[in-house]
Amino acid sequence: MGLRLAPATLSLRKTYYRLLFSYAKRIGYVKNNPIENIVLPKVKLTHEQLQRKKEKFLDKRDMRKLLDYLYQDKWHFRKALMFEFLFLTGLRIGELLALKWEDIDLDNQKLHVRHTLNIHGVPARNRELLSPKTSHSYRSLMLDNRSMEIIDFFSSEYKDENFVFVGTKKQTYGPDTLSRVFKKACTEALGEGQYNLHMLRHSHISLLVEMNIPIKAIMERVGHSDEKMILQIYSHVTENIQSSLLTKLNDLTF
Repeated sequence: MGLRLAPATLSLRKTYYRLLFSYAKRIGYVKNNPIENIVLPKVKLTHEQLQRKKEKFLDKRDMRKLLDYLYQDKWHFRKALMFEFLFLTGLRIGELLALKWEDIDLDNQKLHVRHTLNIHGVPARNRELLSPKTSHSYRSLMLDNRSMEIIDFFSSEYKDENFVFVGTKKQTYGPDTLSRVFKKACTEALGEGQYNLHMLRHSHISLLVEMNIPIKAIMERVGHSDEKMILQIYSHVTENIQSSLLTKLNDLTF
């Protein structure tokens, strides 16, 4: 019986195998990369699945409530900073945990995504780095002033020699640990719901759409290559904008 893997898992494995065979081809072990000929089936999402994806985000008010809740707990202060950084940058959790000081350009307020942490069957403390998820995931992005403040905090408080986002013992947090804290905090601060760390990436993209940032610029910032997927998932933002537009028109006087 064949393995029934999720579409995202299949895509990720294809990426890893493609990189492996690309290297083998480059050094002469093989003549062709067989993975280049593999086409994964397109996944058609049901209306219910699309709706669930639309709801997987936090708006600015939700995020403020969450952070106010977390920043009261000294044990989770550093984790709260990490969640805020994810919200402000749209990084994947593996990309965040893989960030090294050499990836931060302090003078130009820029961050370079060059690796992701291997979080599949390998303890986070091993700090095993992989290539980013796709070729589009290699990217540079500008950092706002608040993100720079967060970087400065980790630089001054229990700074690790290599990695940026670490605990007070200079340890790399495991994604499971961060996920548990995030889910519990969201439930306490926002009420019952289905929460996961990837919501912060969704939330960042939704935030950029509401700010009228061009879709191409959003894709480059978050390392996405599929425009259709972004438009499907974040169409709820358009609904919010339309609602706001109608309110402004109704309030118009002249």
